[in-house]
Amino acid sequence: MGDSLYLDTPTPADLLRVIEWRKTCPEALRTPRELTPPEQERFYAEHVANPTSPHRYYAVRQPQSEPVTSLKGVFVALVSLEHLSWENGHGELGLIVDPARHGQGIGRQAVALVLEQAFDRLRLQTCWLEAYLCGHPQFWHRIMATYHGTSVLWPRRKFWAGELHDALLGTITRDGWITAKETP
Repeated sequence: MGDSLYLDTPTPADLLRVIEWRKTCPEALRTPRELTPPEQERFYAEHVANPTSPHRYYAVRQPQSEPVTSLKGVFVALVSLEHLSWENGHGELGLIVDPARHGQGIGRQAVALVLEQAFDRLRLQTCWLEAYLCGHPQFWHRIMATYHGTSVLWPRRKFWAGELHDALLGTITRDGWITAKETP
């Protein structure tokens, strides 16, 4: 797999796949319930496909290994930079990976791709994230360490499975990202 993953424009079909992926990780989501298909269509039109939206969504694709008629690779994750504040140079990092591909390094590579987009192309200075610790906290702790990020715990942030769970709030700066790229 290596560095073969790449960012692309998400299609409506990709977003339908994300609806299915979200069903496997409700503990990690901000929405208190699943989005209905009309809500998902509205979200796509208002946020994903809208160039004036303060959010940027990217399909993460892996090249096809066999000849196919489509030029698009396999959709393996969705990354986002949301709540972009151009005047302050920051945005929120989001990620969801195809559950069938967990543990393959796709999340780590997808984060690297979206950080490159954020810092090299969009010229942001800081990316921040909120990850609920009832989900996959070890992943986000490793991401924060890789990019020399800073994090704090937000106590009792997410109600899940009958109890309140903490959240990890983290920031990755452009300087931390550059340092991580330069470290062998």
